[in-house]
Amino acid sequence: PKDTFKVGDLAVYFPIDSILPQSLEEKLFPPGSKIKPSRSRIKTIKIRGAVSQGLLARVDEIFDSDYGLYISKDVADDLGVTKYEPPEDKQAKFAGNQTSKKQSNPNFHKYTDIENFKWYPDLFKSGENVYITEKIHGTNFRAGYVPYHASTWWKRLKQLLHIAPKQEFVYGSHNVQFQDTPRKKGFYGSSLGKNVYAEAVEKYDLRNKLHPGEVIYAEIYGDGIQKGYLYSCQPDERKMAVIDLKLDGEYVSHLTTMMFCASRELPVVPLDAEFPYSKEQTKLYVDAPSWLGKEIREGVVIKPVVEEHTFMGRKILKWKNEQFLLTQEDDTH
Repeated sequence: PKDTFKVGDLAVYFPIDSILPQSLEEKLFPPGSKIKPSRSRIKTIKIRGAVSQGLLARVDEIFDSDYGLYISKDVADDLGVTKYEPPEDKQAKFAGNQTSKKQSNPNFHKYTDIENFKWYPDLFKSGENVYITEKIHGTNFRAGYVPYHASTWWKRLKQLLHIAPKQEFVYGSHNVQFQDTPRKKGFYGSSLGKNVYAEAVEKYDLRNKLHPGEVIYAEIYGDGIQKGYLYSCQPDERKMAVIDLKLDGEYVSHLTTMMFCASRELPVVPLDAEFPYSKEQTKLYVDAPSWLGKEIREGVVIKPVVEEHTFMGRKILKWKNEQFLLTQEDDTH
């Protein structure tokens, strides 16, 4: 509320996508509060015409005493605050041919969980050369060839008889690997829903275009993927855009990814710019129109020109468009 703070006061900041435990939520939002979190999740909202991205609370509201011990400390664990995680891919529910976790290939890695710029606003330094790509509002997809994994008796028998391949083709959503089984041409599911991941494999001829040790990560978008986001697709049409590439288990630079996609005739995520980083310039790209259609842009992804790892893992961030967050139920990776 207005006049709650003055410069120098101690405060606790809860970023968007923080999940509050019930006891803390009741303390911060007592009965009669005009604003309440949605399912205990702090989200982007508009209050009196201003966009709010987070919650600021007085320290004495949170801690009974000795709060000086917490100055400059991440207090999420102390307070029982967790980070929101998207649910299982909606499309995966209809696929009908999921591989069990026990039989999934451990060499088929999930895509990076990209952290939010709001959590790490100083990760990229001013003047550092970066790539800015559009973040597509779709569903995460992965496919490629990884070292063979004998997860069933039949696969173990093939390995014993020395007829098993060194690499096998795998594909799936962000969380789920699917069984690579033959399909009638053009059929990717039942009336309950299509396996859009199998459809992408066939549409872009990935079994033939990808080679051993190559795994692409992409977004599938279009009809039936995200409500209100057809982009440039026609009814019952979906497209794919490659967002990242692993060669022999290692992520490569975005330049290498673009060159790879050009050589294999695979579509790649729209590139906004390669330039010396500044927050102000990047914000212009966050709010820019989408390259793919008339829909509000979801945001951007920021990558270093040379692939790099930091204290938080892979150096890569997503920056979401405020208007997108205000208008969409955002359950994306």
